[in-house]
Amino acid sequence: MTITPEEMKKLIVDLKKRAHDVQMRKIQELVVKNARESEKFPEENKKKDGIKTTASGLQYMVLKEGDGTSPGLTDFVTVNYRGTFTDGKEFDSSYAKGEPAKFQADGVIKGWIEVLPMMKVGSKWRIFVPPALAYGRGGLGNRIPPNKVLVFEIELLDVEKGNQVKDK
Repeated sequence: MTITPEEMKKLIVDLKKRAHDVQMRKIQELVVKNARESEKFPEENKKKDGIKTTASGLQYMVLKEGDGTSPGLTDFVTVNYRGTFTDGKEFDSSYAKGEPAKFQADGVIKGWIEVLPMMKVGSKWRIFVPPALAYGRGGLGNRIPPNKVLVFEIELLDVEKGNQVKDK
């Protein structure tokens, strides 16, 4: 039996479509699975000592209270941080990069935007960011799956007022 070039193209297109459909089903299942886990996590987490919950659903624990300045949203902050999933697997860290991160306080995910103005220089907090205040249903490429609660330890090292920043 001989297959014509047109039949071969159709077979390849059909195979790619089936593979794509399978991949999309897997992603959708992951979205639903992670959403369920993300809904359960805060209920269990809030039972732990020292956990506070904001109106948005963000949870935090003060590990060390600083006594310096609190940043405004247009200020630049210097922080050390470690980002993990709830299982402890690390996905990002300024420590691993070998230097603190510096950025404008409103230039990050919503969970950080909410918590940074609550912190003072010298503070170290652990925050638990629900998907709606992080990367949500879309995740972030291969690094952060959809609908994941993210856990960050943030140490606020410095604040520079937005109109006084040297090294933007």
